[in-house]
Amino acid sequence: MDNPSDGVAPDRKRTKTPRKSVARVAPKPVARSAAPADSLATATATSSAPLIVGIGASAGGLNAFKGFFAAMPADSGMAFVLVQHLDPNHKSILAELIGRQTTMTVLDAQHGAVVAANCVYIIPPDTTLTIVGGALQIEQPAPPRQRRFPIDTFFSSLAEDQGDNAVCIVLAGTGSDGTIGLKMIKEHGGLAFAQSEADDMAMSGMPQSAAATGLVDRIMPVEDMPAQLIEYRQRLLDQAGPHGRQGGSQDTADQLATITALLRVGSGHDFARYKASTLVRRIQRRMQVLRIDNAPLRLILEDA
Repeated sequence: MDNPSDGVAPDRKRTKTPRKSVARVAPKPVARSAAPADSLATATATSSAPLIVGIGASAGGLNAFKGFFAAMPADSGMAFVLVQHLDPNHKSILAELIGRQTTMTVLDAQHGAVVAANCVYIIPPDTTLTIVGGALQIEQPAPPRQRRFPIDTFFSSLAEDQGDNAVCIVLAGTGSDGTIGLKMIKEHGGLAFAQSEADDMAMSGMPQSAAATGLVDRIMPVEDMPAQLIEYRQRLLDQAGPHGRQGGSQDTADQLATITALLRVGSGHDFARYKASTLVRRIQRRMQVLRIDNAPLRLILEDA
């Protein structure tokens, strides 16, 4: 099987109890062992904060990781956190393998490490990895296999911590880990990619499960993702400039009543009572994903 955690030895000290079905719910970020306050740098507080890209794959996703970093420039200005299904009983050499594909700094994640641009952080075996205030949080040991969804857990914490500064990518793997976390990323205004086959259809397993939500922004071969991310980040930087943010926000805000009316007619959902600033930000982010700078409202909504 793809998830090597099947080999976890049972705890002989535990008494046997009837097994209960485990309901999948959105994981809550682990904050019990947060790093000291003076070591936390809230990434969204500064305009120079890197876009943080969480990438999930199962044990068979090594080639996908390699293909991604072989195409990603070392000076992209983004930070990358790799979450893979790892055997909890064996040392991981993923950092060494990825380091052969890029000149970026590649290292195993450390508790309290503040995520920095042009660096790659890799989940250690038998751990739960989250992010709080822009700093990585590690808890050990990981939960039992039937409750272990490391990709969902990290994506969910990334969404809550970084909001629309977060990106999640679901690569090759069996099962559905990453789908719940991807939903959280989208709820907080982030970007979501999933790996495709050669025919641009989502790969079976985790990418297909993610795509079935209807929330994935792009489904594409892994080698094409770096260029898309670089373009996306540049559009964010352009919008964040003195002319882009003020002008774009004002243009969208001026037409908000028309947008909400079209959405109400087209979808049946009434967004009129939503916070205006949140709606404006989400609409602009969707325009960025679709590479729309200025277009008729109906075209924007039809493409969304």
